[in-house]
Amino acid sequence: DAQGDREILDAQARFRETIDRWIPIVLSAQHPDGYLQTAFTLRTPEEKERWPDRWTPEGRSRHEGYVAGYFIESAINHHVLTRGEDTRLYDAAKKLADLWYDHIGPPPKQEWWDGHQEMEQALVRFGHYVNDVEGGGAGDNYIELAKFLLDCREGGSRYDQSHLPVVEQYEAVGHAVRAVYQYSAMADVAIETHDTDYLSAVRSLNDSIVHRKYYITGGVGSGETSEGFGDDYSLPNDSYCESCSSCGELFFQSKMNRLYHHAQHADLLEDTLYNALLGSTDLEARHYYYDNPLDTNIPRYAWN
Repeated sequence: DAQGDREILDAQARFRETIDRWIPIVLSAQHPDGYLQTAFTLRTPEEKERWPDRWTPEGRSRHEGYVAGYFIESAINHHVLTRGEDTRLYDAAKKLADLWYDHIGPPPKQEWWDGHQEMEQALVRFGHYVNDVEGGGAGDNYIELAKFLLDCREGGSRYDQSHLPVVEQYEAVGHAVRAVYQYSAMADVAIETHDTDYLSAVRSLNDSIVHRKYYITGGVGSGETSEGFGDDYSLPNDSYCESCSSCGELFFQSKMNRLYHHAQHADLLEDTLYNALLGSTDLEARHYYYDNPLDTNIPRYAWN
């Protein structure tokens, strides 16, 4: 609420103008059936050999679900911003999510999981939002798909948390951003289903992070593996603590708070928000740190 502040009102007007300029551009890239991933659409002939189709093992590293998930979340935010009066992104997000649901799932649909988690928590949020907007369980399919995408994860590597079924994962390992996004989505599913195995896994993963792999700033990811978690209690001052993993840790603690209604999760959320995340940005919000080592003594970078 700008409360009449002219500077804020002008900034909000510019913000809306920018959104209105970009929405048609973004939506022009959506396929008629709802698919949206420009990296796939714009493949070169050489890339088509390495990435032959949608939702393939060869495409796991191409962020299909990560990009789709954040598109869906942006659609929710825009629908809220316009109080439901502008449905362009909302309708496009439904078309995209419906396409995923129609193709990914138990047989005769195909199994698949993405190398960079995000679609899972986006689908749960979208399912709730669609239920609020339309009622009648219209969003339940999206929540169902989120759990299926998580349950498909196995036979891969610790790097993207596909080394074990998610309900058998008790230690935070691998790429820290991917990890906390997955754990956040698992907490979402635990809230929805009260599945005993999910409840057990998220409690253990939270314990692994908070008691053995958590910086005093609330940052996560020592960087001893590729942008990821190291061994228990190994927290050197030249940490990686990527700003994106701070966002994911916020998501995870927020969901854990909703799941267990325990103030410790709200406290941890604030630790990460005020130190690891907001501390990465300068006071004018013009420069930031991508990684946040505790002994940083260099200027923040200009925005990419």
